Amino acid sequence: MSWSDIPSLSALRAFEATARLGSFSAAARELNVTHAAISQHVRGLETFFGEALLDKAPRGFLLTEQGQILARALAEGFSTIKHGVRLIEKSHSDRPLRISTTSGFAEKWLMPRLKAFWELHPDIDVVLESSAVRDHIGAGGLDLAIRYGTGDWEGLSAAPLLESPFHVVASPQYHAAGTLDDLGPLDRLIWVFSQYSIEQFTWGPVLGLDFKTVPFRSLNTNAIALSAIRSGLGISLQVELLIKEDLESGQMVSFFRHDPMGLGYHIVTPPGALSPKVKTLRNWLLKVAQRAA
Repeated sequence: MSWSDIPSLSALRAFEATARLGSFSAAARELNVTHAAISQHVRGLETFFGEALLDKAPRGFLLTEQGQILARALAEGFSTIKHGVRLIEKSHSDRPLRISTTSGFAEKWLMPRLKAFWELHPDIDVVLESSAVRDHIGAGGLDLAIRYGTGDWEGLSAAPLLESPFHVVASPQYHAAGTLDDLGPLDRLIWVFSQYSIEQFTWGPVLGLDFKTVPFRSLNTNAIALSAIRSGLGISLQVELLIKEDLESGQMVSFFRHDPMGLGYHIVTPPGALSPKVKTLRNWLLKVAQRAA
């Protein structure tokens, strides 16, 4: 069947609403269009079929025989569509939300707060996955992710969650050498990052470094990278949120702090309308972050 063989869906919706509600005005209110638009759609259908679908009556109109046939068919058709939509919505509402963030952010910020969300919304189950990759958000994959960067990611919606300065950090034994300049040429230092880190490419230019050419040690996770830094195995660029406890305890020291504009953690979702559960989690995260600011 070609869609060109049948009238427009807008016209069919207009007629179905008119037949069910009994007037152009009621149909116009339900579909949020004008009385004239409903009337024009119905006249267009009558022209398409070459048949009258409505007969004038002292009070409003009556459906003709052909109008009754069309009204019944449309009622059944739209009911089937609505049922299918409800089944899909139910299948989504029954499954847990899949959210993703880095292991460091999950450990330091998200998990200590997630208990409060579950207390408020015990009916919303959340499955947390550790990843720094933005792929597979939406389309049956992740429902929501928390990622660090500018938020300008093609094909995705991003809402700013938290801004966090970055530091050049190392163990106290490095700090004994003096200032960052005292350590020697920066491109000859032993730099340490996780294999999924992007911070060195974003912030390197602030230090006059291009980590596309400057060698660094790539470790499996940021937790391992932080352990290496504490052990004096290298120096790194790290988000303040992830190293705050280390700085306060003296396990790490900061040589340099920079507060970049526009960089931070973002809530990343598929474009378009979000499910009620995803909206609930997203709005809760934003409120919690606002209180923590």
